[in-house]
Amino acid sequence: MISKFKTFGLIVSKVKNWFEVSLAWFLPGREAIALFRSNFQTKVSKKTWSDFTRYLAFFTAFPNGVINRGKASLKYGKTGLIFDFSRRGPSVLGNIIEVFSQGIYEPFLKNFDLTGKQVVDIGAALGDTAVYFALKGAKMVYAFEPTPNFYDLASKNVKINNLNNRCKIINAAVGKEKRDDNLDDQTFKDMFINDSEAEEYKNSSKKVPMITLQEIVRNFNLSDAFLKLDCEGYEYDIILNAPKEVLKKFEYIVMEYHYGFEFLKNKLKESGFSVEYTKPKVAIINNRPEKYRKMLYGYLTAKRIS
Repeated sequence: MISKFKTFGLIVSKVKNWFEVSLAWFLPGREAIALFRSNFQTKVSKKTWSDFTRYLAFFTAFPNGVINRGKASLKYGKTGLIFDFSRRGPSVLGNIIEVFSQGIYEPFLKNFDLTGKQVVDIGAALGDTAVYFALKGAKMVYAFEPTPNFYDLASKNVKINNLNNRCKIINAAVGKEKRDDNLDDQTFKDMFINDSEAEEYKNSSKKVPMITLQEIVRNFNLSDAFLKLDCEGYEYDIILNAPKEVLKKFEYIVMEYHYGFEFLKNKLKESGFSVEYTKPKVAIINNRPEKYRKMLYGYLTAKRIS
């Protein structure tokens, strides 16, 4: 959590009319139009403050970045990138910041070269990690995203960045068993479906299937591949129910775990992997069923050794 003092300093450095914006922050009922030094503008009030801070974080991470009509433009090294976030709003700018500014996957790739590798990306979101892995040299990225509007954005974003020939975005959930409709799986609903997403699924006439890791390996003829999972707690159903011979088709696995690492660690060690993990942090997710509200999250990596 950024301190109020640091937030104020960022406002002064990034916003032309920082004094007016600060008043909108501190005074109930006060509103302002924030004029960023990048020439981006957005409405600021107590009600819209969280969105303003997300824009502030973006321009802090990418000082020369541009936001225009729901699209974020930035530089990653010498490569210019564009991400459409219009259907999800500024909350997903954090994904872009984590991947392309904070480099959350960089430490895990220090000892693993993606050049020429096949990548399975479970939890594609708006396509940020698919684009990232392609830029890191992946031969092909198979990215799975169950949420309809995230799937649409991911499909657009790999195309905008001229990577649709190396990134295949698939509208499907990955789980412990094959299903024609992922909403038939209660665990999936408990993990993923908040109020807004429930409405989105309800209004969609298309059923989103659930497939298994075994099917993915078979369908794409995977061998010595790279597996990334960030699926909000569903990693346990995927990994713990995958046959050992399927897991061994992956040379390296990186995941964000959400409810502790012990079961994942044990399964992967039994399957012939060396395992490392970060110390878990605690978060409370109030819009989940009670048994899933307390989250113990961190990162786990597994490298095949036998």
